[in-house]
Amino acid sequence: MQEHLVGFIDILGFGSQVMAAKDKVKFQKVYETVKLVQAAFDKPSATEHPEMQEATNTHWGVKVLALSDSVVVAINPNCPVLPHMGPSDFLGDSIYGLAQSQYDCILGHGIFLRGGLGVGPFLFDNDILVSPAQVEAYYVESKYAEMPVIALCQKTVDWIKAHSQGPTGVPKWQDKYFRPLQTKTYRESLYFLDYLRVVIDDAEDDPFSPLSTHKSRIEAGLSGSKSKDKYEWLAKYHNDTIDTICPAAKSEKIILGKT
Repeated sequence: MQEHLVGFIDILGFGSQVMAAKDKVKFQKVYETVKLVQAAFDKPSATEHPEMQEATNTHWGVKVLALSDSVVVAINPNCPVLPHMGPSDFLGDSIYGLAQSQYDCILGHGIFLRGGLGVGPFLFDNDILVSPAQVEAYYVESKYAEMPVIALCQKTVDWIKAHSQGPTGVPKWQDKYFRPLQTKTYRESLYFLDYLRVVIDDAEDDPFSPLSTHKSRIEAGLSGSKSKDKYEWLAKYHNDTIDTICPAAKSEKIILGKT
């Protein structure tokens, strides 16, 4: 009954990709897309060194499951690394890592994701998955995360804040990496992982290159996808992030209506 932070993440537009795979080449491309996402979220079987990745995941209290195009990531704070980091840095690093995995898929491969986070017990044994946290994460993702982001409700944000007290190397990260998410269907407060802020933090003194790549990925979606409303939302998120966090990169803003 140990509480886990659980993410349920899937690939945007995967169903249409599968239905369009009418030959071996396209079918192989769909397969490779799924494997790339699994590798980005450290699924051992999708990495080059599965045994090493499995040992690393165990050390960090991470279990990664693959369900078709979806990835389930369960993070157990009661793990070997916790005493060496403290609860704040452990949870902060874990959440930061989820955002890094998300942007790796986007910037590295042009794969946009949609997901949800939940908190609660997690049991996976003999291929049987029983987890209220996974159900909550799936519910948030499938019902309310209308845009390609990893969303979480107020209850999950409150749990993260309550369980990440104490010293930390990144002050106030509990507020820094969550942004409010406005939806038409969810009446309570909803948030999403601000992966683009993590991109800028990781880029340090050179945010122009990753922001330019992010821009080109969105523009490709605007010109070639049926889900234009989702890419328009991403374009606004992109532009707003530049305005509020990185105004020096204003040349990388997306001009809507001209893609």
